[in-house]
Amino acid sequence: MKAIDKQRKDFAYLRQKFPKISEAKIKEGIFAGPEIKQLFEDQDFSINLNSTDRRAWKAFEKVFRNHLIF
Repeated sequence: MKAIDKQRKDFAYLRQKFPKISEAKIKEGIFAGPEIKQLFEDQDFSINLNSTDRRAWKAFEKVFRNHLIF
């Protein structure tokens, strides 16, 4: 998540979705399993991504779901 421009609407969406995550974690792009799982279920998140980021997100989701404990 570090690659996300902090001024874009997708990053603002993350800040709104997870208001209890500290500013330091948001700044560094640190999200734990529960937050990642919530984003997988949230269709609005992927809609807010541009096409390149959406493809990367879908690839990450595929790896996460198929190779990591979910």
